[in-house]
Amino acid sequence: MAIVDDKPRSATVIASTDCQLLVLPRDQLQHRMRVLDPVLRMVLSVILDRFRDSVRHIGGEAPAPAQPAAKQPDLSDYLSAIEVITLEQSLKQALERDELVPFYQPIMDTKSGTIAGFELLARWNHPERGILPPGVFITVAEQSGLVREISLWALRRACVDMEIFNRARQDLGAPGCFIAVNVTGDDICAEGFAQTVATILQETGADPRWLELEITESTLIDHASDVIDKLQKLRALGLSISIDDFGTGYSNLRYLAQYPVQKLKIDKGFIDPIAQAGRGREIVRAMIELGHILGLRLVAEGIEDCEQVAILRELGCDYLQGYHFSRPLSYADSQALLCQKVAGE
Repeated sequence: MAIVDDKPRSATVIASTDCQLLVLPRDQLQHRMRVLDPVLRMVLSVILDRFRDSVRHIGGEAPAPAQPAAKQPDLSDYLSAIEVITLEQSLKQALERDELVPFYQPIMDTKSGTIAGFELLARWNHPERGILPPGVFITVAEQSGLVREISLWALRRACVDMEIFNRARQDLGAPGCFIAVNVTGDDICAEGFAQTVATILQETGADPRWLELEITESTLIDHASDVIDKLQKLRALGLSISIDDFGTGYSNLRYLAQYPVQKLKIDKGFIDPIAQAGRGREIVRAMIELGHILGLRLVAEGIEDCEQVAILRELGCDYLQGYHFSRPLSYADSQALLCQKVAGE
């Protein structure tokens, strides 16, 4: 309490066995308080305030005017908490009302220049604010646990749309295209997740060969003890698994050999400076060559111009994705673009 409350206090602890005292510095705890979820921060502030009032009423603590008063929750704290709670409730209703909509960003085959697949990106069709990107609601979804429902919605929608896309391509005599869906480590490690995915595939009649699950590198680290077995069960369904944001701080070459992944997505941060000859380009070259040695396919993210396309084609990158080709498109626009590209082949 003294660390949080910033007031002089004393406490006595008697250890029944030998133990080690661990020090939690005040500045470290205060930093954690600052980055708390706004709702938790507000609730904790209210609890501390009530605690002080209770102590004063029973006479257990005399005021200490020489010490600076602890910061009380101000209007902005309450407004932030209310905003989070309101957004969470609205998002829950959005799931019930089917207000989430899929947007698809094309992933291009480097050699042919045609669409090989799409990445599904969730958008919220808010009744008052219009189409909202995931940056507006995904953090609240993660904190509230609603992200699991969003993942399952995305998986089901991807399977339904994938079948429609591929029937249209088949009618035009073109090969099928895959759809990649982002899932979290908690999704993958949740009890029965593989069976849930299997049920979705069965109910939608989707061909698992065209479904791809994207996980981040951090997922492999944070859930290291559980994730290998979970991924193997998912792979047994016939779908593919890719590592998103490859090379962004958690890179460990060991997991490329251990985990059943088929594709690596090179983060935009490595692609941005690729036009400049030097170490940056050579790092990307090494990533691509290593991936190919291991039998993996490579996707370069964040492509913005023709020069990057030419360099990555020369380096042998398998797939390209970015605004140079297309921004994320609505379902209808994605289907129209897919048919146009096929017709153009």
